[in-house]
Amino acid sequence: MISEITEIKQLRKRLGLTQSHLAKLSGVSQSLIAKIEAGNMDPAYSRAKKILDSLHSFGQKKQTPAKDVMCRRIIPAKTIDNVLKIIKDMKKHGISQMPVFANDQISGIISENIIINTLSEGKDVASMKVKDLMEEVPPTVPEDTPTDVVANLLKYYPIILVSSHGEVKGLISKSDILSKLF
Repeated sequence: MISEITEIKQLRKRLGLTQSHLAKLSGVSQSLIAKIEAGNMDPAYSRAKKILDSLHSFGQKKQTPAKDVMCRRIIPAKTIDNVLKIIKDMKKHGISQMPVFANDQISGIISENIIINTLSEGKDVASMKVKDLMEEVPPTVPEDTPTDVVANLLKYYPIILVSSHGEVKGLISKSDILSKLF
């Protein structure tokens, strides 16, 4: 939620709301919204809460679901693949991470960062298999998960998997979120 009453105007505009529309959603007058945004009024807590709750609620409804942002074309790695093959695949497809599967089940993730870190430790990746380097399975979210939730997860994971009925349908990286927003 918003931490400051002074952020109302910025969020309202980002959500594409007019002062009148926000006033109707909040059950307050348009002139009250205008005065608050101009900094000419310090509203009562109850009115500020109504406005902030309305903005938050509207923002949640307007959120794009994960299925509309995800990349449906998954280029998987297998646990038994040679790391050199994966490096070539990443280069060929212009990607920096790949989900790893074993017997059609997600097993982990392999990324450029993992490979580079292994190389910097002086290890020879040419003779290694993906299973020797892969990291834990990234989080999986349902298709209707709001993009703000996915964006928060992407702070901690390089990709987020998107599933429907237990089957991975796509994945989302930071670049997918950015390309959808801009």
